[in-house]
Amino acid sequence: MKIPMLRVPETLTLGLSSLFLVVFSPFLFQIPPVYAQKQQVQLNNVLELASNALPNPPTFALPAPSLSLGGALTISVALCSTSAGGGVPRVFVSNNSEVTNPASEQNAQGVYELVIGGSGVGTFVLYASSGGMLAVVPGTETVVFDVGVSDGTDPLHELLTTLPLLGDTTSNQAIIFSPPFLPASPASPPTTYPNYTLPSAQFPFSSSLTPQAEVGGGGTSPNFTLIIGTTETFPAFDEASGTFSSSSGGKIPASACALRSANGVVVDTTNSTSGGAGGKGTVNETIWMRDEDEGWRAQWLVEGLQPQTNYTVWVVQDGTKLAGPINIVTKSGLSFSSFPCPLVHSLPYCPLVSYASPLQPPPIPLTAHDNTTIPANLTDPLLGYMTNFTTSLLTFACGRDWYSPLQSCEKCQSAYRTWACAVSLPRCGEMPPSSSSDAGAGAVGASGSTTQTIRPALVSQSSTSPQRNPNIAPLGTAYSVLLPCLETCNAVDRACPPFLQFTCPLPEFNANVSYGVGYIDGDGGKRSGSWSDGGGVGVGDGTMGGGGRNGEIGVWKQGGGVTGTSMDRWGNVWCAG
Repeated sequence: MKIPMLRVPETLTLGLSSLFLVVFSPFLFQIPPVYAQKQQVQLNNVLELASNALPNPPTFALPAPSLSLGGALTISVALCSTSAGGGVPRVFVSNNSEVTNPASEQNAQGVYELVIGGSGVGTFVLYASSGGMLAVVPGTETVVFDVGVSDGTDPLHELLTTLPLLGDTTSNQAIIFSPPFLPASPASPPTTYPNYTLPSAQFPFSSSLTPQAEVGGGGTSPNFTLIIGTTETFPAFDEASGTFSSSSGGKIPASACALRSANGVVVDTTNSTSGGAGGKGTVNETIWMRDEDEGWRAQWLVEGLQPQTNYTVWVVQDGTKLAGPINIVTKSGLSFSSFPCPLVHSLPYCPLVSYASPLQPPPIPLTAHDNTTIPANLTDPLLGYMTNFTTSLLTFACGRDWYSPLQSCEKCQSAYRTWACAVSLPRCGEMPPSSSSDAGAGAVGASGSTTQTIRPALVSQSSTSPQRNPNIAPLGTAYSVLLPCLETCNAVDRACPPFLQFTCPLPEFNANVSYGVGYIDGDGGKRSGSWSDGGGVGVGDGTMGGGGRNGEIGVWKQGGGVTGTSMDRWGNVWCAG
């Protein structure tokens, strides 16, 4: 399966926050009003306006919403250009049929102000079954802004609550995913007792639909825009106000339209084909399901990045909805220390695999491995493991018994698949540079409030070291393996029936030899001693890994590790999760 590739220049990125109000109106059930002829704002569309080119009077008719959605109109306004305090326009809306200009009749019943927040975005829900009016009072400066009107309570302009997701990077590539946009179809028949029907080894999801059929059945896939640029080119972001600072001292609105129109921004969409920078990249719409609980995502393979460079990533959905930011950092690329592992992606039997692995390079002209290039001597044993495990699972606990009120046979199989893929396809990594995130490399959290540093669970492999999976041909060069998180193994132990006797090493007894220990679950770093070399958390002294305890420790808790996660939004990756 091929996924989009694009060339990336230096760019500029922004963020988004908004104010959201809901008002119930006594005019919801009145006789349909008759408004004077005004410019109409089209339903479920965006109207671009400029404060110096408004009609006179600056009023617009709002369309009638769909009654099946409760008679609600959601009006959203997003500033698209930099403005000082006096340049922000004021926007008024009304569902009162007797009001022809809400701006000049602000005290009339059924007139409300749509407040544009400090981030440059404002949202208002107006219950007006027969439409309404919108009026603009321009500020003292020329400002470009968008007005969006949708039926229902879902605004056209918003910050998506789910972030984009980094798969992994090499010295000049990255795999990036959009936030999920469509849930998976429900399984049929149900996979609960007594009707157990587990997915096959080759196809891990119970839904029988292909991505294209499933997306087509629920409408078309959203139009996604991936925006990526070097972090150093971005202005300072103020989380309190939700805005970026411009070089002139003003505030850059955190909106999708401001992001698209910023100087130097080059965007690529998933539903088009282009030559990319230098005519070497292609951009095609591709979707992928990493996890059935998450659903479908857009997927990008980004090429043309610079080695050991911090990048910031945003995703825009349908031109107005913004997700991000996340930070990523590329691996080394110098001739004496280049990152040797190619990316692997789009494996139907291992849907979570989207990272660099110590394999031989794919055949030219491909630059990353997918399902068509993985050697059979690697995939055949892996699929055999999955088939045998599923057979064992169905013979007893999932053949006639209900072994747990909390877990299911499908969850057991899914957890085992994740673990088997993680150990069969090791993940490459390298020690991050000192500026790999906003907080500094390996820092606890993004605020940088603590000086404790966390080192990833890396194990060095020499050019003559045997591969951790003997089915993988020797790479012939030195590299480092990022060990799987211990929680990947523990998830199988928790989800599967006891008769399978699947056990994991304990943190106290050499778990760090094979796993990253203390990152997700742990004692929160409450130890007075140090860690020895290995796959556990290394703190402060700059050493890699650690696993042997030497001193008093705290209570080991689920979710109590020093990071609480395998990776964060700032580009830090501590273990292969």
